Amino acid sequence: MFAAKLSSSLTRPVTGLRIGTAAASGSRARGAARVFANASVHQLSSSATTTVGTTTASGNVLQQRAFAADASNPVHGQIQELVKKNPVMLFMKGNPIFPQCGFSRTVCEVLKREGFEGKFESLNVLEDEAIRENVKTFSDWPTIPQLYVNGEFVGGCDIVLDMHRQGELKDVLAKVEAAK
Repeated sequence: MFAAKLSSSLTRPVTGLRIGTAAASGSRARGAARVFANASVHQLSSSATTTVGTTTASGNVLQQRAFAADASNPVHGQIQELVKKNPVMLFMKGNPIFPQCGFSRTVCEVLKREGFEGKFESLNVLEDEAIRENVKTFSDWPTIPQLYVNGEFVGGCDIVLDMHRQGELKDVLAKVEAAK
């Protein structure tokens, strides 16, 4: 299934912000990837607190994570603008048509199975070193891909996959559709 498709390949960031828009048709979303979030973001001066939902065998576990959105860091400002502007935003390696890491491929496949193929924005972090490093400090999450939904950090591949399996991701994404 999804786990079989996972492979670990971490790459260093690249500079230059590039965003693509996935098309609503085709076998894979066209353009850049998009990220979903399953967290509540509360603005606290120059940082925000987010509640990240993870599912374990014993039930749901919520973790508090602080967005390290530093007002003096222009890259954090760019990331925050992308997350606020795009209802579903995915920071990934590659793009939905050509994911360059198994984890990014898995998140794209989950979004496709949830009916969001072509309905999310993405950014290829391999094309922007500053974004790749700063998105990790912005979310206080060490890995890529990272999914944001309605301005909230959902999580990385494992959390997104767990939420999909538990039916929780469908509820999070339904809020995007309802807001349209």
